Amino acid sequence: NEVNEKTLIQETLIKVKHNKSKAAKLLNIDRKTLYSKIERYEIE
Repeated sequence: NEVNEKTLIQETLIKVKHNKSKAAKLLNIDRKTLYSKIERYEIE
């Protein structure tokens, strides 16, 4: 579900103080994938 995914990404970014490499590792996805999801969900 996209809403859940957006929330999960936002919460993870806050947890790691917006360190995208750490966030991607925690979410178990590639950093490039994380960047595209951030763009798609318009996450600050």
